[in-house]
Amino acid sequence: MKNERSKAGIRCFQFFAILGALNGLVGTYLIIFQDVETVMGTGPAEAALGLVVLIFAVLYRHPVGTVLGVSMIGISLLLFGLVLTLDWSPADAELSFSVLSSIYMALSLPMVVYVLVRPPVLYHEWQCTRCGYPIVRLTQPRCPECGSRIEPVLVEKYAAASLPE
Repeated sequence: MKNERSKAGIRCFQFFAILGALNGLVGTYLIIFQDVETVMGTGPAEAALGLVVLIFAVLYRHPVGTVLGVSMIGISLLLFGLVLTLDWSPADAELSFSVLSSIYMALSLPMVVYVLVRPPVLYHEWQCTRCGYPIVRLTQPRCPECGSRIEPVLVEKYAAASLPE
């Protein structure tokens, strides 16, 4: 049951990454070809989607997803910050927003593809949650492969066990 919830969580993580990419593409299109003020709608949506992506990425220890989530929030804060600090009118912001949103999309789309192609890996309880190394017959609460900390309770539980099939 826990593994099924985890798989569903990974699918949600990927879904929100795709939604963020679509929102970013629509936002970029609208900024360039329609009206720069559309960022008032797509910006907060991008930040909210970025927060969800970031939460999932941190939960699943997915570094590229973490960078993606932070960048989704960051682009929204950057654009709003520029308007507030520089007191830009829509005409002032049009070129800068077009360039920044285009660069953002060029950098973020490969990360979205990576999240889809390389989703987080789910390991069994008897494996290191960072690298997947079997923790059976360990004597220390450290993974010999990657050095990450392993719960002492699990070390005790699998100290005398053989490798599960």
